[in-house]
Amino acid sequence: MISHELSAVEANSRTSAMLACQVAQFLATGGRIHDLGESETAPMPLRREIEPAPKASKKARNIPPKEYMDREGRREAKRKELAPQVRELAKTLNISQIAAKLGVSRRMLDTIGRDFQITFKPAPTGAQLAAMDRDRVLADRLRAFIAIGLTKRQACMRSGMGYKIFNRVCKAYGLQFPTAVES
Repeated sequence: MISHELSAVEANSRTSAMLACQVAQFLATGGRIHDLGESETAPMPLRREIEPAPKASKKARNIPPKEYMDREGRREAKRKELAPQVRELAKTLNISQIAAKLGVSRRMLDTIGRDFQITFKPAPTGAQLAAMDRDRVLADRLRAFIAIGLTKRQACMRSGMGYKIFNRVCKAYGLQFPTAVES
């Protein structure tokens, strides 16, 4: 082996010179060096594992290859499968509610909506949720007015609501007041 370091080369040359001197002394005292020839190596041990069966060529089997569906193909198939169900739920629920119900991501629902022309009901904001709570309380009050037999005008005046709010609550909760006092 050749070393690139000078110190290793010097150390090996001293050892090599010492070995050459010892061989010369051995031969000078009458020693002989016998050549033993090549050494034979032992054969490799037999394999203990079973060799795999040779594979037949595809031409010989005449079996059509399986249709490979990549990741995008699987996603597309799942979107097609969910589209009718999403279309039905989109009539009454917003996208977050549908995602929670079906256990899919909102992003997937966005893609389904874009691909299959499905529009989702908008999610109510915080202000809209507060208004819905207020409307629920107002609806309970208006039901009490219906129970005592007030007309639409009388109930609107006693509740202190404007006509717009009054009509919105009545429409949302299906409340119908008599228009005139029944005699």
